[in-house]
Amino acid sequence: IPWAAPDIDSGYGASYAGLKIGENVGNCGSAAYFKQPIIVEDIKTDPHWENYKDVALPYGLQACCSYPIKDNLDNVVATFAFYFKGKIDIESETLLKIANAGIEFCLLAIDQENNKKTIRNLTFFDQLTGLPNRNNLLHHIDQYAQDQSSIFMIDIDHFKEVNLLIGYAFGDQLLKRLGEKLRTKLKDQFFLSRLERDIFIVVTPYQTCNEAEKTAQNILNWIGSEINIANHSLLLQQVLALASIIKLTKRLGFPSVKVPCTKSKGIMVIAMHVIQKALVKMKNKRAIYHN
Repeated sequence: IPWAAPDIDSGYGASYAGLKIGENVGNCGSAAYFKQPIIVEDIKTDPHWENYKDVALPYGLQACCSYPIKDNLDNVVATFAFYFKGKIDIESETLLKIANAGIEFCLLAIDQENNKKTIRNLTFFDQLTGLPNRNNLLHHIDQYAQDQSSIFMIDIDHFKEVNLLIGYAFGDQLLKRLGEKLRTKLKDQFFLSRLERDIFIVVTPYQTCNEAEKTAQNILNWIGSEINIANHSLLLQQVLALASIIKLTKRLGFPSVKVPCTKSKGIMVIAMHVIQKALVKMKNKRAIYHN
């Protein structure tokens, strides 16, 4: 847990890294555990510091007041503390006012940081599967993908009919299970995202046609098994479209079509074209675009 204490040696905060809260775990550990302020007038003799006073005393710390910072659900999310190198007046109204102001300031800072995380999560991650979404995918391709990359686009055939016949709740669970299968198999070696609806994208370093064919078949095998959800069994009939893109430029195209756009958006146009080719073929076949 990071410390914000410019007047205290950084080594002091590091001494408590990874320490669990508890009944007598100094001031902050105890305040977080009991969810109430802990006022210690003498660190040297107070029971809360029995096992930790040898850490604090060498820094000249003699007294401490700690206050838990709680969210709207009464969960302790942080603590706010004063350390003193001398005696303190525990009845001081000034001290209490400063503490209350500090707690409010900390809550505002924590809320702001949580809001940033929420906005980022909504912007870059799919809320159903937890996978990176379209924005995240395009950013990844533009910023991190090598100029020679392979893209695998996975589309579930007749997914609309699944939603209509069995229900949208089943369809949602199917997408989540498919995402989990792919994430488990691919782990962190490739970039996996949900582009939209029932379309998933896998970005890998460039593979030759033969290598990409093997990867495509492996993916089909991984997701081709039966899935059981809410007393329904479904054997996926997937269509996998594979686009092996080489030497990406700002102008990408396929026969009779030129796409003046960014690298990532151009790739998506090509990949969507490729999967349409695959959809008109026999099921579980692969269509390839190789530039």
